[in-house]
Amino acid sequence: MGNTHKKSHRLTVLVTRPPGQADELCYMLEAAGVRAVHLPLMEIDACGLDAGVLERSAQDKSYDWLIFISANAVQYGAGMVALLAGHGSNPACAAIGKATAHKLDSMGIAVDLLPEEPAGSETLLACAQFENAAGLKCLIIRGEGGRELLADELRNRGATVDYLEVYRRVPIVINPQRFIELSRQDKVDIVTVTSGENLGHLTRQLPADMREAWLKKPIIVMGERMKQQALALGYDTVVSTGANNQAIVDAVTALGRNRFQF
Repeated sequence: MGNTHKKSHRLTVLVTRPPGQADELCYMLEAAGVRAVHLPLMEIDACGLDAGVLERSAQDKSYDWLIFISANAVQYGAGMVALLAGHGSNPACAAIGKATAHKLDSMGIAVDLLPEEPAGSETLLACAQFENAAGLKCLIIRGEGGRELLADELRNRGATVDYLEVYRRVPIVINPQRFIELSRQDKVDIVTVTSGENLGHLTRQLPADMREAWLKKPIIVMGERMKQQALALGYDTVVSTGANNQAIVDAVTALGRNRFQF
């Protein structure tokens, strides 16, 4: 596709991460010469976990693995590591991907397993540590809901699996006028979405008279599963990448050069 942008136009990217979780990515995009516009689609709220329930869980269970599903899971669930340690239990910690591992490291928690990209349950399950899970006790720390693949497959391989759901996602309703502003004033060129739930929520809110135009905007998503979801929703140009900030910046700049002669 030819370049239809004026040379004076600065490549503009929509960042849809929750409030308080987009600053570093926006800064890195700006440093790369890209204009970042933040439109949060979800708020993240901590679950009201009962301290007594957590204490009993830590006391009664001797886990071999704590599996953190996201950076948010680390943010709201890292206290379980100290709680278990207080009862003489020191399970190994697995991160679903680089962003999660970085969050664990920033909180002083050793990462014992970080699978290769792309981040996801399938890649984690392919690790040698979980090939034979017979007898393993695993605690998956995640948000409310989500995929069951990881727990189901670990159980099929002989592991005992518990969940600790430490946060919930609350959708943010976007004023339809904001989509007009994003198109006409901000002139968004590329959209980035970092979760399947965000992708569905964004797509459902697109105004009917602007839906076709937004579906034609290139969209960067995290991993092959989200790519297939985006294509099924009708997006024309979908690029999959890793969930860490540098991977997103690299994907944005590469797409910008190829499509917009950025």
